[in-house]
Amino acid sequence: MECRDGWIFICCVEEHQWQQFVEIMGSPEWAEMELFENRLARGANFDALQALLQEWCSEQSVDELYDAAQAAARAVRAGLDDGRSARVAAPAGARFLRDASTTRSPGR
Repeated sequence: MECRDGWIFICCVEEHQWQQFVEIMGSPEWAEMELFENRLARGANFDALQALLQEWCSEQSVDELYDAAQAAARAVRAGLDDGRSARVAAPAGARFLRDASTTRSPGR
């Protein structure tokens, strides 16, 4: 999602992750709509969900949103390409994040 000053990756695969992210957004009324009642409904109605998320994210800064999510241990990763990525730490014990500049794709 595009924030007012950059990009952020939001990943809410599990229901509790979605509910936690809804809390970060201040529990907007639209999040309680039947269209978004579970992950299957959110997937089926992703175009509508994406528009609402984008509207909200566009008012947030990357750092504010990232810090709020990390403080609450949410599944968010900043989409940083401006030198800030060097100071962004993975959650303790995380082994799923790699530096893309040093990772080779298969067959390369």
